[in-house]
Amino acid sequence: MAHLLEAALGRRADALRRRIGRDQFGVRLFQLELSTNSFLTLGAGLTLANLSTAGGSLQVLPMRVAGDFRTGEVLLKVEAVTTTDLLSACTRYRDDGSMETSTPFPWVNPFDGACLPGARFGLRLDLLELILDGRRSAIGLRPAELGPVWNLLGNGFSPDFLRQKLLLSLAAAPELLLVPGVATQRDLVLDLRLKYRQTFLDDRLLAGTQAQVSWGLVRSAVVLEWLAEVGYNLLVTLGKGRDRSHLVVTFGFEGGVDYWPTVNQPLPPLNGRVLLLPDRSRPGDFWGFGLFYVETSVPSLGF
Repeated sequence: MAHLLEAALGRRADALRRRIGRDQFGVRLFQLELSTNSFLTLGAGLTLANLSTAGGSLQVLPMRVAGDFRTGEVLLKVEAVTTTDLLSACTRYRDDGSMETSTPFPWVNPFDGACLPGARFGLRLDLLELILDGRRSAIGLRPAELGPVWNLLGNGFSPDFLRQKLLLSLAAAPELLLVPGVATQRDLVLDLRLKYRQTFLDDRLLAGTQAQVSWGLVRSAVVLEWLAEVGYNLLVTLGKGRDRSHLVVTFGFEGGVDYWPTVNQPLPPLNGRVLLLPDRSRPGDFWGFGLFYVETSVPSLGF
């Protein structure tokens, strides 16, 4: 009897892991998000599509907005496309049966199931990042951010990449800041980022951290940033019988610090849920932040 119960529990755990895995590492459509850091401010987000595979991931049209109930001020951030970790370089066997390998055009393709495991390099790509700061009627714009990424664990296109990742990237981004009554400020910013993320307990628990140094080449400005996150994935079953569907609801906490030791700071570039714009008139600035969030999506499509 004991072994039958153990087998039943094992099957249930495997089913839970597969369902959570399909939702996390497939296509998540209309991903929704709510967050608060003091119950006096409220944040919300909507991502049209989140595409994740063992070769990397992309978010299509992620939008986030934060408002302060006390002042009525609002911050809005919108991106056309953003890379949440990397787009891995794809190496695969040639079609001529020679067992030789090649990296076909377009060289990076996280969605090609024929890519060989062990990828160590890739790209980071963000397009059209727009930030509207209602506090000062300021507009921040990055047309594009592009750079190489090194997968330090060398586990691209393998199941292990879905459980843990350690990535080092260097990207460059032109940026503009428009503030009423002030001349348009332009810069070319280099971002050096180290990111770690891992899941535990059959993908129920996730933890991650990332640190970044940003250097504005034109204005000689520096930003130091650190971010940490923990979350829990809850499987929710809707309906009964053949009409059942499943979705994953994530409850999490995100916190960290931003430090601007110089004047004329660039825009805060971390892909976190907190929306911050520095006050460039101050000689230095230090922010500590923390917020709770809930995230879910409509039923997903698996690869």
